[in-house]
Amino acid sequence: MIGNEGRSRVSALPERLGYTVMFLRMTATEMHKLAEQNPEIARELRHMAEQVQGEADSLVGHIGERRQ
Repeated sequence: MIGNEGRSRVSALPERLGYTVMFLRMTATEMHKLAEQNPEIARELRHMAEQVQGEADSLVGHIGERRQ
């Protein structure tokens, strides 16, 4: 889930990149939900969700660094 700080950082991004980050985070959330429903593939789904969330965080951080 995105906190207030995460939302403000996303809103400061260029529109297209902001939508990409939002999509990645929504995807990670849905993967976590699927993991709860499917114990036999839960570990793999959680791992992939963490990677997707990491990519979103990395994009936000990279853009933030470039703006400073």
